[in-house]
Amino acid sequence: MLGQRIIGGIVSLLLISQPTLSNATTTTISPQHAISKTAALLTDVHQQLDRTAFDFDAVLDLLDYEAQDIIAFSKSAIAFEQYPGVLRGPRGVLFSRAGNAIDQATLLAKLLRDAGYDARIAGAELTVEQARMVLRAMGQPVTPPPPLGDTDGLIRVLQKHGLVEPIITDVARQAYADYLHNAPPAKRYAVHDQVNEVGDFVRGILRQGGVDFDPAQLDQKLIAEARDYYWVQYQSEVAGGWIDVHPVFRSNVPFATPDPDTYFSDDIPPRLQHRLRMQVFIERKTGDKLAAIPVTSAWERPIANLIGVPLTFANSADSMSQSGTGALSLEQTLAKASSFVPTLGAGLAPGAQFFDIRGNVVDPMAAANPAAGIFAEINRAFGDALGELTSKEKIPTLTAQWMDITLIAPDGSEQQFRRTTFDRIGPAARASNDIPADLA
Repeated sequence: MLGQRIIGGIVSLLLISQPTLSNATTTTISPQHAISKTAALLTDVHQQLDRTAFDFDAVLDLLDYEAQDIIAFSKSAIAFEQYPGVLRGPRGVLFSRAGNAIDQATLLAKLLRDAGYDARIAGAELTVEQARMVLRAMGQPVTPPPPLGDTDGLIRVLQKHGLVEPIITDVARQAYADYLHNAPPAKRYAVHDQVNEVGDFVRGILRQGGVDFDPAQLDQKLIAEARDYYWVQYQSEVAGGWIDVHPVFRSNVPFATPDPDTYFSDDIPPRLQHRLRMQVFIERKTGDKLAAIPVTSAWERPIANLIGVPLTFANSADSMSQSGTGALSLEQTLAKASSFVPTLGAGLAPGAQFFDIRGNVVDPMAAANPAAGIFAEINRAFGDALGELTSKEKIPTLTAQWMDITLIAPDGSEQQFRRTTFDRIGPAARASNDIPADLA
């Protein structure tokens, strides 16, 4: 997963830094051979990566599964950032080496549990002054993250697979090293200072434009967020008591541990989650009327669960599963299609509905019925005949498809984004209700 992302970065780097590429003659290879070569390249690259940058087991191996070493790693290697709720989860915190109080707690609790200790997350509401102390933790120094991999080893892999010449320039080698050793230039992440600098700049621009901005409002919002505070409790022995650990603070905690008012372990309460919701719609035009029709159910997941998980959406044509289409081109396969169905990942999207070029929607169970093909042909012939007898304005037709992507914050507020797959009308014409009569 991360290895594939790094391969993409390395290929991009090859193009950006323009090292001397192999002058081997270009030949046409089969898709199977290309996949095999790519898999071999990924395998070799994966062996050169520093797995502690993304793998929990590798981190625990490095720390000898010792509780104190795990706690020291969590305190020294993870930068504190303030935001509400669980956004990154343990995997995202390890990837980014940063997180808020509860996200940091999820990583530490997971590492301790995976090492064999009993661990849980505790939460409490802080006072305003305690919350200010938490916010000051954004200025703590942290240990720079490790390089993604060994520069010399990865260059040897690229040479082995013919991506670069046996001897490369110093400039190209330094480009690889800069990418892999992407440690911060300073010995500390002064996140809070950086936020203040950017905030001062933005406030200055707003004031120049005559906009009055009260920085106290931002401070109050951050303080309100920081008051919702979390830490980890673990037991070093079965018969021992719970030990409090505050991963936010690198050294001593500046206030007494509050009495917890909530506990949880693996399952994060929904009220603390950032969530992602996706739903696909088609648009059908009948006469001068437009209707939006859902062709999937609303698919919703915690964002922290999606870290490192690729989400792929596509419309699959029914002709792709028909016999005898393996030798056809993509254009020929689509030309034979009578309907399409939304897919998410390797399977049908939840609640997926087949739809045709007229915007008719059919349930997958009905579409799988052997009689469905007959009805589809009758429907197509009927529509064509109807077009010869009456105005085309009355014939339903498919005009657009889009996906609504909604980000849901822990407080329930939502931000919605629309990703359009195709649009035969256009947003300007739709907004002005200037719907074309003929979309043929």
